[in-house]
Formats: sequence, C-alpha cells, structure tokens
Amino acid sequence: MPAALKPDVLIVDDSLTVRMDLAHAFETAGCASTVCATAAAARSALERTSYALIVLDVLLPDTSGIELLAEVKHAPHMAAIPVILLSTEADARDRVRGLGTGADEYVGKPYDLAYVVSRGTELMRRTAGAADAASAADSTADGLAPKRILAIDDSPTYLYALAGRLREEGYEVVLARSGEEALEVLAAQPVDWVVMLTAMEEREAMIDGITAGADDYVTKSADFAVLKARVGAKLRRKQIEDENRIIRERLLRKEMEAAEARAARALAETRGALLADLEGQHAALARATAQEREAHEALKRAQSQLVQSEKLAALGQMVAGVAHEINNPLSFVVNDMAVLQRDVVAVRELVGLYRQAATAAGGDGPELQRRIRAADERIDVDHTLGGLDRLLLRAREGLRRIEGIVKDLRGFARLDEGERNEADLNAGVVSTVNIVRERAAKRNIAIALELGRLPPVICHGAKINQVVLNLIANAIDACADGGSVTVRTACEQGGIAIRVIDSGKGIDPEIRGRIFDPFFTTKPIGEGTGLGLSISYGIVQEHGGTIDVDSTPGCGACFTLRLPIGADAERRSRPGGATEGAAAPR
Repeated sequence: MPAALKPDVLIVDDSLTVRMDLAHAFETAGCASTVCATAAAARSALERTSYALIVLDVLLPDTSGIELLAEVKHAPHMAAIPVILLSTEADARDRVRGLGTGADEYVGKPYDLAYVVSRGTELMRRTAGAADAASAADSTADGLAPKRILAIDDSPTYLYALAGRLREEGYEVVLARSGEEALEVLAAQPVDWVVMLTAMEEREAMIDGITAGADDYVTKSADFAVLKARVGAKLRRKQIEDENRIIRERLLRKEMEAAEARAARALAETRGALLADLEGQHAALARATAQEREAHEALKRAQSQLVQSEKLAALGQMVAGVAHEINNPLSFVVNDMAVLQRDVVAVRELVGLYRQAATAAGGDGPELQRRIRAADERIDVDHTLGGLDRLLLRAREGLRRIEGIVKDLRGFARLDEGERNEADLNAGVVSTVNIVRERAAKRNIAIALELGRLPPVICHGAKINQVVLNLIANAIDACADGGSVTVRTACEQGGIAIRVIDSGKGIDPEIRGRIFDPFFTTKPIGEGTGLGLSISYGIVQEHGGTIDVDSTPGCGACFTLRLPIGADAERRSRPGGATEGAAAPR
C-alpha cells in the first residue's frame, strides 16, 4: 500500500536486536515503523507524529516504561493509542500495574514475534474500526461501558471466577465453554464484548482467535489478580474506544447538520434566485406577448390602411375615367337641351299665333294671317318637330349611358360587402372595361372582349372586379400608344379563367418573381403604389384561386386569374386549402 496509508508503529526498547526484529516484523505486515532506544526519544517522536500503535519495553535506560505509558494515557490526544508492554520480569504485580495504567497487552520476554504482530494488528484494526463505526444513537456515560460480556473457556473454574469478579464491577456476563456454545449464545442475544481465555502456551490458538474476530484473547494466570487486571484493561480500552467513537459520531452529526443547514440555505437562496429569475422571465414574456399583440394589431391596421389606400387609388383612377365617360353624353345632352329650349320657345310663339287666329275678329284677319305665314316660314315647323324627336332620342341615349356608367361604378365600388354571393363574372368584366375604356381611348389603345359562357361563381364580386380592374389598368399602362388589350374569359379545368393580355414590352425574368411583393413597382415615382398586384394576390388567395403571369420580353404579358366554382371555392378558400401550384409572392 502507499506509504501515506500505512499505520505507523512506534517501537521503544533499549535492545537494538529487539527493535530491529519488531520493526522488520511490523513492516512485513504492511506497517511503517519508528524505533527509539529511550523514553526521551519516544517523547520527541510522539510530539512529531501520531502513531497507530506503541510497543513499549517496561525497562528503559532513562525512565520506566510504565511511567511513559502513564504519560501517554493521560494526554487526551494520545489516550486512544493502543499500547503493548514488553518485559522480562514475571512479577504479577508489575503486570497488574502495567495493565492498570492502561496497557492493552502485557507480553513477557522471550516473546513470540508473530503473536506480538498479530495482537498489535488487531488492536490497530479495532481502534480504526471504532473511529469509522456509524452509530446514530446517543449514549450516556453509563451506556459507554460494555454491558454484556461473553467469556469463552473450557474451564468452569476460570469462567465462574471471572464472571463473579466482572459482575462485581457491574457487568452482565454470559458464559460459554466452547465455540459452538458461544455461537448459540450470539445467535440468541447480542453481546457488547467477546473475551476468550487461554493458557500462555497456546500462542497459535490466540493468534487464530484474534484473527477470527474475538474482541480480546486473555491469557490465564495463576494469580487471579493479574487476570482481573488484564480484563479490566481490555474493558477500559473498549470504553475509551466507544467514547472516542461517540464523540466522533456526534462531531460528524454536527458537521453533517451544519452542512445540511448550509446546503438548505444555499438551496433556499438558489430557489429564491430561480423564482425571481422565473418571475422576471414571466414578466418579460408577458411584456413581449403584449408587444407582439400590439405589433400584430398595428400590422393589421397598417394592412387595412394599405388596402384602403389601394382602393382609393383604384377609385381615383375610376373617377377620372368616369368623369370622361359621363362628360361626353352630358355635353351633347346639355347642348341639345339648349336647342330644344330655343325650339320650344319658337313653337310656343307659333302656337300662340294660331290660337289668336282662331279667336280673332274679321278686321284683324289679313294681318294675323301674314304674321302666321312669316312665323311658319321662319320656324319651319316640320323640321323643328323632327329635330325635337332627334333631340329627345339623343338625350335619352345619353342619360342611359350615364345610368350605365353609374351602375358600373356602383357595382365596382361595393368593395366591403361582407358575404359571398353568386356573381356573373362576365358582367363584372364588362362593367370594369367600361370604366377604363375612356382612359384607353385617350391613348388610342383598343380593348377587346372575348367572353366565354361562364356559370355563376360564389365570390365577393366587387373584390374580383377590383382585381380585374388592376390587371387591365396595368395592361393599359404597359402598352405603347396604339396598342391593344384583350380580356378573355373561359371555363377551364373545373374552374373559371380570366386572362388579361397586353401588347406591351413584357416583364423581365429577373423581376417576374417580385411583382406580387408589397410596394414593388416598375412605374416612375409618384405613379404607382406598388400595392395593386400584392392586394390582388391576397384577394385571389382568399377565394382559393391562383394568379400567375406568362411573359416574354418584347412580346407583352398575359396575367391569368383562376377561380374555383361553387362549393369547391368555399373548400379551397379555407386556410391550407389553396390550389396546388398557386403562384405566391416572394
């Protein structure tokens, strides 16, 4: 084993041979050793090092070994060190004195090295075991001493004599005359200490007994006082070991309680810090959620404002076209009304003359007839009446045109209707084209309609009109003067297709994927919001449809709007139900 873990044995003897033999024997058994020839040297060694065992000669050059033993046992920090006394003297009184002073073993010379090493090893083992024992029960001073002792010997004389003396000392003694009997006792009741008695010559039996686990192995003596002293010494050592063990256990419990208290405080502080951190995170999360909600509401408001601004822009374009559309029929209605008013005055004059002629006296007849003829020639009644018919016809036609324009405008302007209804998309396309026709005519751009037979479609008709208006207006803007725009409708693949085809310059492939992005526009600053196609895309998605573009630079562009019909439109307009392959803005 590593040197740091070896138990250290202090050997004090004035004989060099004895010191060397003992040192070699203990080192062979796995111990470290320190040798001293005098008591003074031993005292110095004890001041420097803590030893696990002391092997002490009774006769030393400078002092008695028993006096040194007394010094060791009276020092609190050394009292628990086991001590084996060596002596060549056979005086029983010296043995009693040595054991009474606190020696754990008294071995006479010549001694058996194996026994000394075995006994010393067992004493060190018991001392270390007492230090490491874990007992949570508190003990009183009375409870520290062993209460029940098991004494084992095949001689009733020694057993009964020893039992009597031990009982006088206040111990409960249980006797066993053999190993089998001892096992039966141990199985039936617990004991605090086991002592085996043997004759001095049974060295091997003593070594085997200690190795097997006996608490002590006491040699018999002819002098019973020696036997009693030996047993008393063993019991005192047991008591000291128990006291030390209990003190260490109490200290350990105190340390554990202090450690638990520190851990509890640390845990409480950590828990408090975690709770504070969690509360802070919860508050931060609540603030972030509120901010996100506010941002979402602000985004919805901004989106609504953008949609409204695009509606206003579209309505502005419509108003300009409607103003021109209404101005033409209004102009000739106003002009015709002025002519009609003048002719009505003339006819009223002529009618008045005829009434006078019908009631005039005879003397006024020639003059009245002359005046009637002059008025008739001037007014040209037949021509005037024919003109009145034409004027009224033109006025009615102009008013019908104005009525149609207003009707188209009203149909287009219902952008906020809440429910979907059946809609005639062809009629919506015609109304939308009528709104922008004057705008196209100013630049000599022809708008052609190729309308297929379409079934009614469940949709927001006004919103679809807004999409078509945006596509046609963009097509007009893309055309050069004198160009053309074709609007074509048809039933395709179980749905409705509306195509707007222009003869403009087309769309570059580099920007084709961005035309549906919000605020993206190719028009000069101030001429486009960049929202028309983005909003149109949103409306088409809302209806479960698609909108895509096919264009070759220099050859115009074709925007295709596809919408499902009926219940299919309702299903595909739900979240996640958009038509597969729908073009999405990037």
